[in-house]
Amino acid sequence: MEILTLLEIKYDLIRSALKWHNVIFNLHWAVCRCVRYAAVD
Repeated sequence: MEILTLLEIKYDLIRSALKWHNVIFNLHWAVCRCVRYAAVD
């Protein structure tokens, strides 16, 4: 039982970490595009 709950907690942590990674990656990509457009202008 304890092992299962630990795995579930780990799974939730990994899932939220991936979600945050996605958000940060998207923000980073948007900033890079903005900088590139600014550099072109």
